[in-house]
This record gives sequence, structure tokens and C-alpha cells, in this order.
Amino acid sequence: MEFLKKLGAAKISAIIGAAIIVIAFFIFLVFKMSSAVLTPLYSNLSIEDASMIGMKLQSMGIKYENNTEGTEISVPSDKLLMLRMMFAQEGLPTSGNITGYEIFDRNDALGTSQFVYNVNLVRALEGELVRTISSLNQIENVRVHLVIPKKELFSKIGSEPSASVVLKMKGNQVLSKLEVASIANLVATAVPGLKIENITIVDNLGRPLKLGAEDTSAANLASTAMEMQLNIENKLKQEIENLLERTIGIGKVKANVAVDMDLDREVISSEIYDPSSQVVRSQKSSEENENDTEPSGVVGVSSNIPNAKQGTAAGSSRQRSRTDEIINYEISKTVSNKVIENGKVKALSIAVLVDGNYEIDPTTKQMKYNERSQAELDKIKSLIISGVGVNITRGDKVEVINMPFATDFVDAPVKEGMFDFIKNDIQNIVQTVVIGIVLILMVLLVIRPLVLRSLEKAKSVIQEQGLTSDVMASLEQEMKGMAKGLADTKNMALGNGLMSGGTNAGTDQTTLEEQKQRKEGVTKRFNELVEKNPEETVSLIKNWIYQE
Repeated sequence: MEFLKKLGAAKISAIIGAAIIVIAFFIFLVFKMSSAVLTPLYSNLSIEDASMIGMKLQSMGIKYENNTEGTEISVPSDKLLMLRMMFAQEGLPTSGNITGYEIFDRNDALGTSQFVYNVNLVRALEGELVRTISSLNQIENVRVHLVIPKKELFSKIGSEPSASVVLKMKGNQVLSKLEVASIANLVATAVPGLKIENITIVDNLGRPLKLGAEDTSAANLASTAMEMQLNIENKLKQEIENLLERTIGIGKVKANVAVDMDLDREVISSEIYDPSSQVVRSQKSSEENENDTEPSGVVGVSSNIPNAKQGTAAGSSRQRSRTDEIINYEISKTVSNKVIENGKVKALSIAVLVDGNYEIDPTTKQMKYNERSQAELDKIKSLIISGVGVNITRGDKVEVINMPFATDFVDAPVKEGMFDFIKNDIQNIVQTVVIGIVLILMVLLVIRPLVLRSLEKAKSVIQEQGLTSDVMASLEQEMKGMAKGLADTKNMALGNGLMSGGTNAGTDQTTLEEQKQRKEGVTKRFNELVEKNPEETVSLIKNWIYQE
């Protein structure tokens, strides 16, 4: 107790606080090591589903964690399968609970009204379309809304069905016009009476991919020259990447194709005659012979007198002959009408970027990049030329370049080591090591100097306490000696007075002077001792009082 009194309240409080901190660190360390590893239960949850699942876990008393976005819930790994089965029975999460034609598998169909049946039919169609469209690689989530009007009796003109599709893409994926048209055709053929111009498709950012009647059809889109060129480029690019990814690896090939197309439409009409190949088409021949005799009158006036006898004169004759022949010939003629549509490929320019090979360096234990050989690049180039129909004589160009891709080594083939089984516990191990280091530093830099300082002060207090006890003992002995001397002087004076009977006055006066001087000397010495050792003197007097 005396030791604690000498330390003081501040030092004792510091020691107790340091001890509490150390104990708290050890308790935290034990709980951290004994806590179960948390594994994601569901990811990409909506806020509603995450809230419902969190409330269920709280009611069951199961520890869970949410990520910063609130879209992922992690639970202890030993309860993962049990919780997934339980939530699947309860229909959670609702965003993944898509209802299709199994809605009609229920046994309460007899008590269902026609209105409920029609609503369930629309829900089933929407659910089946969502499942089908979600199977595409680029799409993460789909919402489909169908409007199927009710058929009215005795109505010749009815409303047409319509559809709205909302697409959420994976990452930065983008659908081409052809893929959007495929989705529109898929929806149109799945719903009776739905026309493709009554379908609207947008993405989750509100950007229109197909705007119903404003976008007439996929054929009209592809009819333009630029759209045709873009379709050809995308088709060739996809063919090259699919061809090379089988040998090089998925994600390790990037191709770009530029197509030089003739965008002019040309109509040619021609007639060709061959004069060397004539044929008699028709032939006509005619022959004409003619003989004419003309009489002549008597010369003179007599021939003009009426009723006069005239003599006869010799007449003139004429003979004529004519022959006609008409031959019609047919000459060979070729009539040609030629239409050259736009879209003819004039030249191709293909650039292909391929990644190299990666392996683990045995010395540094890090991923090392190795370039591909020129022979391997030549094989890739030959494969592209023969795979997509490249015509070098036409002026087509193909370039294959090997460069490292700026990406993490996630897909690199890494051999498993003997410590790969603790990959999931690396974070916990690092936390434990950091906590241990902090604890050791705290003990060495804070608690140890504080304890050593307290021990040194306690040791000095004990030494001072030993010295003080020695001083008090000597002081007590000296003061007792002075008190005894004073008592002896007083007794001696009283004895001398009784023996003399008051007859020797001079001797008494001398004795009194000696006693006075001696008393003054003792008192002076006592005062000096008190001034030099005030605390010890007070303690000594207290002890005398307590002893009496």
C-alpha cells in the first residue's frame, strides 16, 4: 500500500489504462481470428431486394455485410448454400424471379376469371421474352412491356399491339444496328399481330436504340450505303476475332477493318449488231412484160372532114419488159441492260493487334511478357488472308502487329502454388499481422517506458524512505539525549538546592547560570535539528504522540 501511495493517482491511472488497452487488443485479435469468412450471397441487387434480404438476416440473427453501393450482401461461408436455398423458396431476390409460362401450372385455374387469365398471359409472354433476350452476351438485364389490346366484338378496326423494351448492357457493351433489329424481330414474331414498327427499344441510360414508327425496318437501315459499309466492316472484324481467339486466346485479339466501297449506282443499256451474221428474212421477185400498138391517122385536111372517106395508115407498136427482186436480210442484234448497284468492295485494309505470351519468371516470381515470333505472325496473316477473302492483287492490305495489351494478368496462365489454398484468408492474415505489429510497438514504445519510469521512481522513493528512516532514528536518539540532558540538569539543580538548604547563595547562582547556558545550548541544537529536518521532526513528534 505504501508503494501505491508513493506512485500517485496519475501514474496508477496510466498503468491501468495501458493494461486495459492491451487486453482490448488481445480480445479484438481473438475475435478477429475466430470470426467466419464472409462470402458474397447475392450481387447486383436492387435497393428493395437488398433491404428485404437484410431484414430477413437480422431477424435470423445472422451476421452480414453490405458493400458501399448496397448492391452486394456477404454472409458467413458455412451458411451460404442454406441461405440461398431458403431465399429461393421465398422468391428472393425478386429481380431474378422471372415468371414465364409456368404461371399456368397452378391448380387454381378453374377459379380464374377471363381478365386474370389475360393478364397472366401477358405476364407469361413478357417473362419468356426477358429470359430469351437476357441470354445474349452483351445484355445484363431486360424489362419488356407488352400492350395487347382487347378484341372488340363487331369491330372492323382494332388497336394494334405494341411493345417497349429496356436493355441494361454489361459494362461498356454496345449493340449494333443488326443486333437491335434482331431483338425487334424476336419480339415481333413472339407476339401475335405485333408489327416491328410498333416496337420501341431503349437502353438503361434512356438512349433510343429503336424508335418505333420512326425507324421503319432493319432492311431500310441496311439499304443505305454507309450502313452497308459499317455492316461489312463489323462482320469481317467479328470473323477475324472469332477465328484467331481459338488459338491465341479470348480477349487477346483486336481487329479493325476499313472497307473501300464503290457507292455509285450505275445503269448500262447497250445494243450490239453483228453484220457478219446476216440471214435472209424475206425474198420477193416480180417480172412484167408489156406490148402496146398505137394507130396513126391520114395526114392532111381530109382526115378532119366529117363523113369523108379516109384511107388507112400504118400504126406504131411498143414492147416493154421489167423484172423486180426484193430480198430482206436480218442482222444479229444484242440488247443489254445492266444495273451495277452500289456496295461493291474496291479494297480492304485490315489491322490486327495480337497480344504476346506470358509466363512466370522463376527468379522474380512475376509475370514476364514474351513477343511472338515472326513465323507465328506470318501464319496469322496467312490465316486472315484465306479466312475472310482478302485479294492482294486488288490492293487489299493486311497488317498483323504484336504488342502487349494494357490489362491485368487475370487470364494469364499461372501455376498454382502450395499456398494457394489460403488466398481467401490473405486479408485476415494481413490484418492480424498489422494488429500484432501495432500491439508490439505499443508495448515497447508506450507501456514499457511508462512501467520502467514508475519502477525507477518507486526505487528512488524507497531509497529516500530508507534514508529518512535513518535520519529520523538518529534525530530521535539525539533529541532523546538532549531531553535527558535537560532533565539531568534540572534534577541536579533541585538536588543541590535541597542539600544546601538555601545557605550558599553564590554557589546556587553559579549553578543556575550553568543550567541556563546548558539549556540554551540544547535549545539551539534542537532548533537547528528542526530547521534541517522539518518533515522528520514532525513525523517524530507524531509518533511520540501516538505512542503515548
